[in-house]
Amino acid sequence: MTIITSLLALVFFIVASLNAQQPATASKPLSPQESLAKIHVPAGFNVELVAAEPQVLDPVAFDWDDKGRMWVVEMADYPLGMDGKGKPGGRIRMLSDPDASGRYTKGTLFADGLNFPTGILTWRDGVLVTAAPDILFLRDTDGDGKADVREVLYTGFFEGNQQLRVNGLRWGMDGWVYCAAGAHNANHGSQTKITCKRTGAVVQLGSRDFRIRPDTGALDPQSGPSQFGRCRDDWGNWFGVQNSWPLWHYVLQDHYIRRNPHVAPPDPIVQLVGPRNPKVWPASTLEKRFHSFDQSGHFTSACGIEIYRDRLLFNDADKTHAFTCEPFHNLVQHHILEDDGVTFKASRDPAEKERDFFASEDRWCRPVMARTGPDGALYIADMYRYMIEHPQWLPQGGKDELLPHYREGDDKGRIWRVTHSRSSRGDEAHLSAEGATSQIQSLVTSAATDPVRALSSANGWLRDKAQMTLIWKDEKDRKDTNGAVAALATTGKTPQTRAQAAWTLDCLGQMTSALAAKLLADESPRVREQALRIAEKHESREVIAAAAKLVDHADAKVRLQLACSLGEWRSHAATTALARLIEAEKDDLYLSGAALSSAATHGLGLVGDPGTQPEISQELVATMCGAGGDQAILRLFGLGNVADGPWYEIEMLRNVLRTMKHQGSATDHLTVSENGSSAESTLRAAMIKNWLATASVMSKSEEILTQPAKARNVIEALLLHPKHRAEGLAALKTNVLSLDVFIELATEHAGEDAAALLVRWPDATPATRSKLLSAMLASNQGTIAVLERVRTGEITLSSFDASTQSRLLKHPSKVVAKLADVVFSRVAISKRADVIAKFKPALTLKGDAKNGEVVFSQLCIACHALNGKGIDLGPNLVSVRAHPADKLLNSILDPSANIEPGFVAYFCTLKSGQQFYGCIASETANSITLKQAGGISTNLLRSEIASLKSANVSLMPDGLEASLTPQSLADVIAFLKGAGGASSR
Repeated sequence: MTIITSLLALVFFIVASLNAQQPATASKPLSPQESLAKIHVPAGFNVELVAAEPQVLDPVAFDWDDKGRMWVVEMADYPLGMDGKGKPGGRIRMLSDPDASGRYTKGTLFADGLNFPTGILTWRDGVLVTAAPDILFLRDTDGDGKADVREVLYTGFFEGNQQLRVNGLRWGMDGWVYCAAGAHNANHGSQTKITCKRTGAVVQLGSRDFRIRPDTGALDPQSGPSQFGRCRDDWGNWFGVQNSWPLWHYVLQDHYIRRNPHVAPPDPIVQLVGPRNPKVWPASTLEKRFHSFDQSGHFTSACGIEIYRDRLLFNDADKTHAFTCEPFHNLVQHHILEDDGVTFKASRDPAEKERDFFASEDRWCRPVMARTGPDGALYIADMYRYMIEHPQWLPQGGKDELLPHYREGDDKGRIWRVTHSRSSRGDEAHLSAEGATSQIQSLVTSAATDPVRALSSANGWLRDKAQMTLIWKDEKDRKDTNGAVAALATTGKTPQTRAQAAWTLDCLGQMTSALAAKLLADESPRVREQALRIAEKHESREVIAAAAKLVDHADAKVRLQLACSLGEWRSHAATTALARLIEAEKDDLYLSGAALSSAATHGLGLVGDPGTQPEISQELVATMCGAGGDQAILRLFGLGNVADGPWYEIEMLRNVLRTMKHQGSATDHLTVSENGSSAESTLRAAMIKNWLATASVMSKSEEILTQPAKARNVIEALLLHPKHRAEGLAALKTNVLSLDVFIELATEHAGEDAAALLVRWPDATPATRSKLLSAMLASNQGTIAVLERVRTGEITLSSFDASTQSRLLKHPSKVVAKLADVVFSRVAISKRADVIAKFKPALTLKGDAKNGEVVFSQLCIACHALNGKGIDLGPNLVSVRAHPADKLLNSILDPSANIEPGFVAYFCTLKSGQQFYGCIASETANSITLKQAGGISTNLLRSEIASLKSANVSLMPDGLEASLTPQSLADVIAFLKGAGGASSR
């Protein structure tokens, strides 16, 4: 049920660390050793303390340098600043172990006064730090252990909620450093602009993640946004997280997608663990919650993800292991990833059936980041706070109760190390806690002095640091190593070594076409995948021929990368291979999306060759017309077969006209040839005019009645041209089209004639009327036509649910909003407080859960799921059983009390006049994905959008009270509490 909109606004550390049966003062902090005794890990694993207060406080991120020292980000100013008014106080601390005790016993304050820092990467002779609005480079030039240089590299990042800011900083094998954007910005209408201080360039970032080259100042947007944490595996697959979604995979990368501005790509994100707010298995008891929701026992604070990059802990080289921190429930969850086509499938380890991988009974234990250490152990940052929740998002009762505890624990912090009782690598890598820091120091020092050898390590951190070291060496110092690195690229014992060595050569400018072609034939599909990315820079016949051989490769990820990489080459061989891929992968959402991202490069070359020509889809037509103009139109019309009769040309006419409309171009000029026009323009005008005439005849013929599937193309072609629109409308109103096709065309093409398309309303079933109503509401003219019929009684008020009424009352068109206000007579109650007061008696009534289930099915299942029924747009309501009835009442009647960026409702109007209403799920350089009620996701090109305006309300509507009485509200509360309990046993 749509009663818990504020859950959609959960921040990444949603925590209210109180026992549900005890007062706020009952929970006390434990010493590091006492807390260690409360941590559970699976059999065979060990947990060790490597750092604690006073050496480290408030840790939220960390990294190691080439001397084995640990560098820690301390968010000491959380949550409201050092003075409660926003005063910065974040710190960078350098930890070392001078007495080789196995723990970091010395902490050196390197920098302080930072503005809520979130991420760190050791870089050359300093560290990179994310501290919105900036990304900083901090250095110590005089050797006193303190940063005396603070250089702002990039600035302009979102400074809202401190838990939703720029973070990350992870090395990619391609030589870029990757960052997470934090969260959706509050206003998508004005994109975030980032200034690159070293170049002066200004980049429109929006809510995307990004990658940077700190040395040059370059910045490149990437698919996103991830909330807290963005990490990769050994093969450059990137993963993200959001508080309610513990792990997703970025299947498509923004730098490929944006090459084709004419086609909206699929959502680049694939959720690997679901549904929203999936279950966790804590060791601690459930805690008291202050919000107008209850998701105890489910993810609400997912963050700090890590893809484990070593073999010390697990003996299964064909699997990938992912970890997600969940500070509210004091745990870290573990998932095993296996290949599943272009993406992965995730599952929990059966050995962790009763409890998650790292689960603490200590309520103060707040795991916020996990990382693979240079020694192969898993390190976990424990911020160790009483509460880690921004007070802004607490209801007033929570603010009042927790006020004394906002900063409790700011004098504490721990870092844990998880190891296995024996190494799964079959070597002597594992050491006890007593040797942990010495082992790290030895490993990283070796990697710094002999980076070529370190590239052969099983440990991803060491390979990354070795690669960075080689890239940073002066040319004269590394000339003797280039040959050794090249040898590793082809003879390295593991695919990981060969891939990273190849990328190192590429970053050094030492990759050759011959070597790239050789790597494309490597026995490992993963190395071939990396070789394709590297080979993009080498447009030699040898390289392209080797790449083209992979068009039928059995591995889907190799074919996906080939589909992306072919767009970087402009040869006939590459065009032919791409055409084959487009045809072969037309039924796969992501493979076809990747191929179409490359299609813009090849344009007209993709059609015309009978041996490889793909099926001409609407997306391919849009791509060709966007790049080829009249020449593309003539080429497309010339591909028809005589045996097809006129049907092919009519379909192509419809596709071309549709493309022109979506690209914001007028279609009437296509039949006009002005004086001085080119031969191509004249021929195009005559051809289109001729086929419009044919479509006109067809729309009135008996033949079209026997060809309903093809009638759609005829009718839509007429609707798309101003001079033939009336004929198209006349044909549309006949019964020749199926109702679904009728509604689809009415939605997109009704416009000012929307009223005429209500001709099928009287005979429509309730389900059909709902679809038809949605179609009419997709334009201002259609909306007005419908509301006028409500006013005259031709359409009843019962046709509008609360969500639709709320949407129309807040419509960006003043005419529509005013008419809706008149029609819905919304004058009796105008304030939410008054509504709540009116329904307070519901709290004294006995609810009937059976009746409540009926109310739920009528009002809520379009956006919420419960016990397998409904749509998973908003949160699953399985956990509301423990929520007090008064809070449920408030949530139902005042859903927009707190709305987090990313879940605000938007009105989106296309240049065609078509309108959408929903929340923005993700975005790329050339598209946005809009999530709408009913579980519908729509990908929209930015070039199609005329306006995108925030409604400043939750997608869940006000006004549900119009369909409720105090008794029915009591019933639905009883159902939610009862059904949620039953489903979670």
